[in-house]
Amino acid sequence: PFLSDVESLRKGFIKTTKGHQEFTVLLVGETGTGKTAFLSFLSNVLSGNGLGHYVDKENKGNEAGGGQRQSQTNAALLYEFPSQNNVLIRILDTPGFADTRGLTQDELHTQSIAETIRDSITNVHAILILTNGTVARFGATTDYVLATLMSMFPRTLVNNIGILFTNVASSLKVNFEYDSIPKVIPRDSLNLFYVDNPLALLKHYQDRRREKRPRKEMQKMRKDVEDAEEAALDMLVDFFDWLDSVKPQPTNDIVSLYYQTQEIETKIENILSRRKTISQEQRRLVDIRTKISRAKNVYCHSNCHIECGLDFTNDSRKLIGCSAMNGQTCKECGHSYLSHSHFSVLWQEEVYGTETFTDEETKRQFDNATTNADRKRVMRETVERKLAGIQEDISNATEGVSALVEGYASLSLSGSFTSHIHTTIKLLNVNLETLRHNASPPTTIEQMEQSIAALHDKLAVLEAAA
Repeated sequence: PFLSDVESLRKGFIKTTKGHQEFTVLLVGETGTGKTAFLSFLSNVLSGNGLGHYVDKENKGNEAGGGQRQSQTNAALLYEFPSQNNVLIRILDTPGFADTRGLTQDELHTQSIAETIRDSITNVHAILILTNGTVARFGATTDYVLATLMSMFPRTLVNNIGILFTNVASSLKVNFEYDSIPKVIPRDSLNLFYVDNPLALLKHYQDRRREKRPRKEMQKMRKDVEDAEEAALDMLVDFFDWLDSVKPQPTNDIVSLYYQTQEIETKIENILSRRKTISQEQRRLVDIRTKISRAKNVYCHSNCHIECGLDFTNDSRKLIGCSAMNGQTCKECGHSYLSHSHFSVLWQEEVYGTETFTDEETKRQFDNATTNADRKRVMRETVERKLAGIQEDISNATEGVSALVEGYASLSLSGSFTSHIHTTIKLLNVNLETLRHNASPPTTIEQMEQSIAALHDKLAVLEAAA
């Protein structure tokens, strides 16, 4: 049995179980699926406005403008719509994902959603995902959007997710293949709804009427609008009854997931930055180790020329041109140029990993060495300690990411931090092919290639942490 009915909804009345007087819904989806238009329709229904009295209730102050593929909503905004019998419907209208402004804009949208939930919503009854019902399968863009959404929401909300197919009045008109729905949403608890927004159709009808179309054509259009309204109200009966039946869930896990994601992203970026620096240091130390192994005589540890203008070199002959040299002999230490190297290394304290050692200690060991072989051993051991410390530093940082990722996976609907990255790469590859096909400027193509490469670098860090 249904609690609500179409005639009650026409008057703006929602029938609920006793005590259920407030419901909160998160409205999410891809750009261009009609979230804002659906919100306006819902507002009219709850205000008791009949078909002939519908008004446009879109919030112009929160619109971004732009084209059809750009989100028409600037930021997440919480609306409160009281029904005519004082049932409060709270709707968080969210910006559409995957618009033409790129991934950075989606990150801002995610932040806006998380912060609005944190500040204004303690419990949520439903997450309503809007998608275009006329599209046969989810493409790369929709896959990306759904992966983004699944990464934002915790497992506790799995039974509170509904999918609203727009631009279709019933399941008979849906072209969509249901096996495209993310597997994380149980098939035995799919909550599917369909709407061909009568408010959008009414606008088209009014435009045609101003064009003074033939009367018979206008009568048919009017009938189509009325049928769409009837079907949409019938859908709302199902939707409000479902809303009344679900158990509201606290939103603290949504906020927690967002901050976990930010912490993981920050640590990954730090690791990538550190790896770049460390890679250069490793190459330098390996070069030093090789030079030590090849050296016939090692005994000078003077910083002869700290501000040397020569480029880095392993060729001692090139050091004859250094201003510290007087011919083939160093003016600072008195040794031959053959005893010198251009390492860009000072005798000073350095810290790697958990071990701290000073070059003063290395110098003491070096000075106490009685043979050239011992001196080479001291220098080689110093380099090896530094190389081992670098590796320990990387390992410790990677282990920190691993623990965070495991915690995230146990909480998130996506079940994996990498799944969102994979779908993002898939989307960017599609966009890259489009850019190439359209003969876009080389700089634009290069930027897209760099974005894809950066995501592959992130995956490499996560795979190492697994």
